[in-house]
Amino acid sequence: MFRNLVNKNIITFTTDKNYLPFAEILVNSIIKNSPDIQMVGRFVDCDTSDVQPFAKKINIIADNKNICKKKNLTTSEGLYATEDFFYNNKTSVKPVKLFYSKLISYCSNIKFETLSNLLNVGVQSVVYLDVDSIVRGDLTELYKELNKNDFCFFKDKPYTQQFEGGTRLEGSDFLYHGGLIGISNNYKTKKIFKKITNTVNKNIYDWDIDEYILPKIINENVNILNIDSTFKDESLNKESHIWSGAGKTKFTNDIYINECKKYK
Repeated sequence: MFRNLVNKNIITFTTDKNYLPFAEILVNSIIKNSPDIQMVGRFVDCDTSDVQPFAKKINIIADNKNICKKKNLTTSEGLYATEDFFYNNKTSVKPVKLFYSKLISYCSNIKFETLSNLLNVGVQSVVYLDVDSIVRGDLTELYKELNKNDFCFFKDKPYTQQFEGGTRLEGSDFLYHGGLIGISNNYKTKKIFKKITNTVNKNIYDWDIDEYILPKIINENVNILNIDSTFKDESLNKESHIWSGAGKTKFTNDIYINECKKYK
């Protein structure tokens, strides 16, 4: 699989049918602003006709696993949908995270399987981005720095410090955001990530398993590049390399929505 990606720098993402418009924007933004980077997209629960337009631009993983789409108000850690019920969606994409479902957890966590498989293929380095990311600049320097290290993450305060009264991932000292994971391919990272992937796959429908397990990598003898917020920017600063559409940003923020229009 993907022998054309051996020794290449890769960006990978996951999308389902509902988020295909964001996938199109991400792919086109990479082609325009960082064209030397190869792409692999995992398309979950998508029809052949949905995937076909992307197949001309990127490498495709067609994931047709039959997953329960039943929607619930709560995750394993409690209430998920709160004020999100009341915001004004300015896009044509239906927000799926008003409710928890096995489908959205699977789409979030299957990235570990994708990353592990790409390491086994023999890519040089791989960066996972959430599908609502927009690449706004050249990422060559990011990969140069990543290739000097083993992993790269965006390190943040734990959710309990970000949100007063919050209990999400309670007990964590810090947070590695699951929306950007960078790995330089070597024997050590391959072995570590295989172990992590096995754990995640056993808990694939746990919404928070990714951000629970990523900080445990610091217990390994590895070099970690802590990237700055310009590569995982939820504030949408003009100088940033990658904007994140995290949460309701992609549905309500005019700056983000206008940036999307450049890549449709």
